[in-house]
Amino acid sequence: MVGGALFGVAAGCLVELEHRVACGDGYTDQLAGEECDPADRPSYELACEQRGFAAGVARCDPTTCQIEATAELCAVCGDGVLSPGEECDGNNLANKKCLSGADLVTCNQATCTYDLSACPACGNGVVDPAHGEECDWNVEPGEIADPEVVECAELQPLGEIQYKGYASGEVPVDTCTTKCRFPRDKCSFCGDGVVDKAYTDIGGPDGDLILKGAEVCDGKDVEPERLIKHCREVCTGDALSTLNLRCDFECINNCGALVSPEPAEARCCVLGGDSCDPVLPCCFALDNPGEDGCAAVLVETPNGTIFVDRCRSL
Repeated sequence: MVGGALFGVAAGCLVELEHRVACGDGYTDQLAGEECDPADRPSYELACEQRGFAAGVARCDPTTCQIEATAELCAVCGDGVLSPGEECDGNNLANKKCLSGADLVTCNQATCTYDLSACPACGNGVVDPAHGEECDWNVEPGEIADPEVVECAELQPLGEIQYKGYASGEVPVDTCTTKCRFPRDKCSFCGDGVVDKAYTDIGGPDGDLILKGAEVCDGKDVEPERLIKHCREVCTGDALSTLNLRCDFECINNCGALVSPEPAEARCCVLGGDSCDPVLPCCFALDNPGEDGCAAVLVETPNGTIFVDRCRSL
């Protein structure tokens, strides 16, 4: 009877234990909301891998009994495995390249973050005048602001002729070379009144040096021999004429050609020192109205010294 009574009492005193967080007791009470217990290492030590990290050892919060498996704990920088929280690890760059497209990105081995210091400024999508950039070929077309063209006069020549400025031409702002400079193929020195020889200049999408042809003329400037040859054809129709002539002309085709009006309007004349022509006047007479353009001068000949008519010099 006693035993039975005791059993009954014991049976009547059975109650469900209270579940509460008790960190450090070596028992993970999941019903109390515990994920782990600091004294129960197996309850948390593999949590990094269980949560998708490549390595690392998680921790158990000694107050809340919650697993701590953050990227700082679980991502082991230097193991060559790209873990959450790492931009890169060793040679694993996740195919990261410079904004310019250059394959020059490296990984900071201490922080597993990208090192972009070797990336060129050109092509990063930002115009950087400090690095000599005039434009950036990687800028989206919609980001290009007005105006739509750049006057060549605002650009510094980059080829052989760098001591003078362009006189004409304009460049569309959306034509940036791979060297982050505007191409100069549309720029010209034509219009500065000085005939230039052939020179190399920047042109084309790759920003390479190209040969620009010599100017035939520029304004009223033209090589005397070239003008004489041109005027012989215009004024006499005889390219084989030996007269040294002058005529009115216009410089056209971006300083690449001479053109003159009809002979009657081209004011054709014979230059000083040449023989007086019965048809064409001497240039001296045209330049000095009312004065005789022809004068007798002494000339040595095989038969002795004689007087001959020559056009007077200016």
